[in-house]
Amino acid sequence: MPLLVFTDTVGLGDLNQDTETIIQELVSDLQTEATGARVSIITVEINDFATNTLRKIAQKLHQQYPNIPCL
Repeated sequence: MPLLVFTDTVGLGDLNQDTETIIQELVSDLQTEATGARVSIITVEINDFATNTLRKIAQKLHQQYPNIPCL
């Protein structure tokens, strides 16, 4: 049983990527029944231009899943 599960959302917020598909994959992961603690940790590169878009996506997901802390 894994202690940590990482979901890489490469391209999330990038206008050249299919953001909706990436979000749906992430939502699918969040909807999966968990037997342990859950937390979302969002990291970005310091020079990432899409931080505002990522913040909006993270806020929306946190509203849908308020029981999962988001850092």
